[in-house]
Amino acid sequence: MFLKGYIPWNKGLTKNESEGLKRIGEVSRGNHYRKGKKASEETKQRIKEGVKRTFENGREHPKGCLGYHHTEDAKKRIGLASSNQVRSKERYKKVSKALLGRKLPEGVKEKISEGVKQYHKEHPETARRGALGFAMKMKLKRYCNTKPELEAKKILRILHIGYRHPYPVWCIEHCYPADFYLPKLNIILEVDGKHWHNYPDGLNVDKIRTQELIQKGYKVIRVWEDEIHKLPQLLGR
Repeated sequence: MFLKGYIPWNKGLTKNESEGLKRIGEVSRGNHYRKGKKASEETKQRIKEGVKRTFENGREHPKGCLGYHHTEDAKKRIGLASSNQVRSKERYKKVSKALLGRKLPEGVKEKISEGVKQYHKEHPETARRGALGFAMKMKLKRYCNTKPELEAKKILRILHIGYRHPYPVWCIEHCYPADFYLPKLNIILEVDGKHWHNYPDGLNVDKIRTQELIQKGYKVIRVWEDEIHKLPQLLGR
C-alpha cells in the first residue's frame, strides 16, 4: 500500500531499459537492511528447510544450471544493474579469500590469456597505462628492489651507467615491466632469480619476450642472480 500522492522511484522504468537498470543499481547501493545482524540457529534451520521444500516441489536446483551461459543481452543487463554498486574492500577481501587455492579448469587460463592479448592489441593506450600502473605498484610495494637487483644497481652506479628501474615495456605482445632499461646503450637488462625463472632452463615466456624485444630494436642481457659479478664484462666495461 502506498500513501496517496506517493510516486514510486521505479515508475515508468522496466528491467529491460538501461535507465531502469542504472536506477536499480543506485537504489540498491548500500541498502543492506540486515547489515551487521546475525541470524539465529533457529532462523538458519527454518531457511534451510524452506529452501529444501522449494526444490522438492519441482523447482530446478541451481546446480542443475551448471554449463549454461547467459545470453549477451542478459550479460549487458547484469552489467548495467551492477555498474553503480560500490563494493567495499572487506567484500573484495572475502572474495579473494574464498578463491584462494582454487585452480582454473583446463583451457580457461589460455582463453583468459588470449582475451587479454586481443584486448591489448585493440586498445594499445590502455595496455600502456596498465603496464605503467603495474610498474608503479611494484615500486610502492618494493617488489622491484630484490637483493640481486640492488646489487645490479650498485654495479651500474659504479660504472656510471644510467638506468630506469623498473621499465614498463608495452610495445610487445607479451608486455611486462622489465627490470632495467639502459637508455644510452638501448639495453634491456633482466636479473633473473633462480626460483622464479626456472633455473637453469629459464621460462618459455622469458625467451619469447627476449625475441620480441630484439625485434623491436632492443639489445637484451639476461643474468642469473648469482652471476651479477659478470655484469661489467657483459656490458663491455
